[in-house]
Amino acid sequence: MALSPPKGSNEHVDMLLDAADPLHAHDGPLPDAEVFLRELHRDDGRQLAAQTQSPPRRRRRIAAIWTTVVLVGLVGIATPAVATVQRFLAQTGVFSSLESDGDEGEETEVTPGYEWIEATARDYADYALTVYDLTLPLPDGYTASDVGIRVAAQQVEIAGGYGSSVLQQESNVRRTYESAVRCVWISSWLKAEEEGDAAQQNASAEVLLQSASWPMTVETDGGGVVDSLVKYAEGARAGDVGLVKEAYQSDACSTFMEAIDE
Repeated sequence: MALSPPKGSNEHVDMLLDAADPLHAHDGPLPDAEVFLRELHRDDGRQLAAQTQSPPRRRRRIAAIWTTVVLVGLVGIATPAVATVQRFLAQTGVFSSLESDGDEGEETEVTPGYEWIEATARDYADYALTVYDLTLPLPDGYTASDVGIRVAAQQVEIAGGYGSSVLQQESNVRRTYESAVRCVWISSWLKAEEEGDAAQQNASAEVLLQSASWPMTVETDGGGVVDSLVKYAEGARAGDVGLVKEAYQSDACSTFMEAIDE
């Protein structure tokens, strides 16, 4: 019996994408992770094919991965006046113009102006890597592909559990990556504390404080998130292990690190 490929590997991403959309199975293995991630960010001048996407049904499941899964009536979502050039099947070409896109009594997480992304599309992981912010700092021993590839694979796996119409906004994809990188630094602080490495603790604490001002963290803050992150970072600066462990739990870091450290 064939063994399953390791989680986070190129083969594992292929397997998850094929399972999510068996009618459009991936034709071959993904390129080398690090090279692939860099290439997706490079403007190579190639013409991108525009793909026509049907608007989502009024009530489709929207998964804000690792935050809140909600059912939303997509009323008031407006497409842009100018046709959007779409590079990936995961892109719906549909953008939200409202802060709240739901029926009365339904919980929503909507950021105006961001495209809705189909998380179960065969090329979702490819798409997600294009919005990974390569300026996000990482501790020694981690690379952009560690976070980019493995977190994208984990999103595919989680989305696959909800069915065939799982949407999240681009803003949430970006925020998820910021949260994952923050978790790497929280883990770095905790490890340094155990090993008595004060220098690494201090370095990690400084990045945690900076992370409270990362773009999508700030833009998607519905109230109190940034304040909490500052509190946790100040706790890290002061050597408060309890507060840092609380930060680890509040950001679902065990889930992220399970994928990243695989």
